Amino acid sequence: PFADEQKRKYTHVNLEEQRRHHRALCLWQARLGITYGVATDASRVIRRNDQGYPVFNEYGEAEKDNALAWINHMGEHEYGHFTTDVGADNYLGELSALIKALQDVPAGQRVLMVMDATSPVAALRSFTAKSDGKKFGYLAAELLDTLDRLVDRHAAVVFLWQRSHTGAPVNEAVDALAGQAIKGGAW
Repeated sequence: PFADEQKRKYTHVNLEEQRRHHRALCLWQARLGITYGVATDASRVIRRNDQGYPVFNEYGEAEKDNALAWINHMGEHEYGHFTTDVGADNYLGELSALIKALQDVPAGQRVLMVMDATSPVAALRSFTAKSDGKKFGYLAAELLDTLDRLVDRHAAVVFLWQRSHTGAPVNEAVDALAGQAIKGGAW
């Protein structure tokens, strides 16, 4: 089965979790006067051939695709998929989803970005604290630099983490779009 079908199997609606997410969204809206909201997500799946069997590279490792998606507060959205180097993980997909979403946000906004992964934001915080000479050793340094420049275009950017697969509507909507990308959507 596709990744989104597997995720739905393990998703359970947690009303307390939904209330907590709703309170957090309202709190940040009130505190900062958010002018633009966007949710992002990424999924990683093993590439399969037409018969449904995994595709392997010359090293005997399964090839993987990243699917990513974003949706904004007006319902506008994009999704797509891309192949990454062997050994890359979902971090690159999540990071790319943040970048793709912020590229489409008009400059000067007060942006609330909802996501279910913390690793890109943790990496960005660490990356921006380093001197230029020490940034070269980072995985995806070019992507982190791009994200940093996109964040700087706005009056404020808040990254809000939401637990995945608890039935939170914002997260479930963008998760479904990432699932569509796995099934063949592309840019």
